[in-house]
Amino acid sequence: MSRNRDIEWLLATLLLALGLTIVLLPHAFLAPFFAGYSGQGIPEDPLGTGMACVGMLWTAGLKVNGSWPGGTPWIRLACAILGSGVWGYLFAGIALSGATASLSLYGVIIAFSLLACARCGADAAKSLMTRRKLAGRKEAARHVVG
Repeated sequence: MSRNRDIEWLLATLLLALGLTIVLLPHAFLAPFFAGYSGQGIPEDPLGTGMACVGMLWTAGLKVNGSWPGGTPWIRLACAILGSGVWGYLFAGIALSGATASLSLYGVIIAFSLLACARCGADAAKSLMTRRKLAGRKEAARHVVG
């Protein structure tokens, strides 16, 4: 695990764990803590499955980071954006349920998710610039040789 991706590892693992918990525990949203989700339109199973899938894809992207040149920063970025949306959805549901004590926790998670988006975006931009430089060098070498 890279030190500068520890937050991403934490967020990805939280998404995966909470997603699996929602899927494996039937009627999790019937608990008073989740009362705000009743009218939001996304049933438990699709939400939990989506969270678990994003969490798995994000952890896989982190695990193979750099092995697929140009690809893994974009996977990480997409997962960070989706993760931020999920945490925002959960924040809204908790706010609607009146469980205000948890709002600070989910607010911090959202803040760090947005920081992860910025970090992943910077990595993706750097990867794109590197690929463009390499392509330019190959093209220049082709003209010298040819």
